[in-house]
Amino acid sequence: MATVGSVSSQPFQASWNEQNASLQEAPARSLTLIQRVCKLAYFIFSIVCFPLGLVRLSGWIVSKIARHLFLPSGWFYRQILSLQMRREMQRNFQAFCGSISGTHTHTHFDVTTPDSSRVKATIFRHRFATDNTPTVLFCPSNASVREQLVFSPLVHKWIEKGIACNFVIFDYRGSGLGTDDAERPKRAEDLVIDADAVLQLIRDQLRTPDHQIHRYGWSLGGGVSANLGRIHPELTGSYVNERSFSSTSDVVRIWCKQRPLIKCFANYYSNCFKRAGWDLVSPPTVLNDRSIVVYHPGDALIPPSAGLARKVQNTERVRVLVSSAELAACGDKIDHHTELLENYEIDGENALEYIAHFMLQPPTEEISVI
Repeated sequence: MATVGSVSSQPFQASWNEQNASLQEAPARSLTLIQRVCKLAYFIFSIVCFPLGLVRLSGWIVSKIARHLFLPSGWFYRQILSLQMRREMQRNFQAFCGSISGTHTHTHFDVTTPDSSRVKATIFRHRFATDNTPTVLFCPSNASVREQLVFSPLVHKWIEKGIACNFVIFDYRGSGLGTDDAERPKRAEDLVIDADAVLQLIRDQLRTPDHQIHRYGWSLGGGVSANLGRIHPELTGSYVNERSFSSTSDVVRIWCKQRPLIKCFANYYSNCFKRAGWDLVSPPTVLNDRSIVVYHPGDALIPPSAGLARKVQNTERVRVLVSSAELAACGDKIDHHTELLENYEIDGENALEYIAHFMLQPPTEEISVI
């Protein structure tokens, strides 16, 4: 059995197919002579007109920050982790694997994506699993890695309830603890390619039928998992989109509008984000009767005005996180990356209990896409 940090991972090669072909990078269009002249004239004018040049420079910085730090922030995150912290995370991961070894085996994989990038994934297979056993694919948030076990509370809840299921976790290209920064994604679609490659791994290794493949996407993972559902409408298993965005450019625009000094440049910076290839749009039309969108009104990073919930027409698919009495005494704001689901409620029930039950309850009626 593979261990974290070892090289004893099994290889897997994902491939292009009819469903993921739309994610391939389109060849760059060559500019016409007139377009080249206009671009050169605009560049010269930006240099002559200092304020315009300064704005353009700031927009360039925004796009570079997006590419090299935040989406996903693997490089940045690795810089702030000391060797001791990394080793502690790896020990905790190994301890987690040991704690559930009575119910699950685990295997690490080096997944090669269709565009020849590498993704680290781990399959936790239930010891009594059959081809029809539910499998949960966790799409991670920004600034998180497998070893952090951000989804472990849900896993422990299912084990506690005696629910047999497999689950799969992975790191986006270039964002794991032991990956090369040269592997970093160049555009938002690369993250969806990573998730699609892991989906191919699930189908190859676990033989799980489409209606038993369930998705959970948190924050950045919400946008990735929603787009995975867009190219795979046959995935009719349950789906939870937690505290995620309508689009990453919306998050940038709203964030800028909240800062007086750059408020007037909000739309410009948002467009810079798009031109950098980092506008990941979450399509609300991929939600079916086994899907919910979870958000918190006090989320400081992804406020409701930038959240996916505001675009969902069928409000029956939306759930609101409500702070528990203990946490509410500390204020109505939520720390997007650190607050745990067990500290909140949904419809009067503990949020962790609610989502654990929602994801793996049997369907009661025919699935229809809204």
